[in-house]
Amino acid sequence: MTGSSILILTSQGIQTYAGSQLIQIALNYLGKSFEREKILFVAYHTDIEKKMVVKACIRFGFLKENIILLDNLEENPKLISEISYVYVGEGNVFETLNYIKQKKTEFFIRRIIENGGVYIGSSAGAMVAGDDIILGYEFERNIPMLQDLKALGLFSGTIIPHYSYKNLKQFEKTIDSIILQKYEKIYSVNDEEVLLIKIENRKVCLTKRFRLNA
Repeated sequence: MTGSSILILTSQGIQTYAGSQLIQIALNYLGKSFEREKILFVAYHTDIEKKMVVKACIRFGFLKENIILLDNLEENPKLISEISYVYVGEGNVFETLNYIKQKKTEFFIRRIIENGGVYIGSSAGAMVAGDDIILGYEFERNIPMLQDLKALGLFSGTIIPHYSYKNLKQFEKTIDSIILQKYEKIYSVNDEEVLLIKIENRKVCLTKRFRLNA
């Protein structure tokens, strides 16, 4: 990954009130306009849930025709050069990563972010942005029996959503040190905050947290 890219990581989805407010705070910090931007929406959810996310993206200022679903990208791979944002939503983290792998979307997502795009990940979408989802076993069942737990690798390390810093430190005391040592950094993000990470030449060069009512 070369150049600069931004990750916006939350515990709540863009279609929820708290999630939308937190993501909006991070986007306002970036000071970008979305009227001409395209966003790739990645989720294995029901059609009703997908419609809710599309409506949320429209509220942010994205035009409906600029909200790209995976099916659209599979039909026209050239769209990848026009997409500036990626949104991966919440759900079971193993099912989320399994869906991404089945659709062979890793390449598309990495390419968008490598080109300076913005990745927005909520809950499971936040965890799949890191090196792997091994720690997901502590919270969820591996329903699809996924064997390859390597994730997108957009940053070095992993993140635990729904956890405060205090929760994270308590959690680290219960996990085998050999597992913890494999990560360059373990982040956390609770339900009332959003973590913004700036990547420069594969390295985390800036992290900022924004909170509701802060």
